[in-house]
Amino acid sequence: MGTVGPHEKWQTPGGLTDTIVAGDKEQSTGLLRNIERVFAPEFGPGWLQKDLQR
Repeated sequence: MGTVGPHEKWQTPGGLTDTIVAGDKEQSTGLLRNIERVFAPEFGPGWLQKDLQR
């Protein structure tokens, strides 16, 4: 089932997917934690935190 509204479906090269609300200038910390959790099997644990610290 698809989503309704201004959502984007993100997919990694390995096929992992997550859906976010597009167009929001700020995303909630809960959503960011979920994105990090969903994509961790492909990018490794803590990948988002490491990227944000650059």
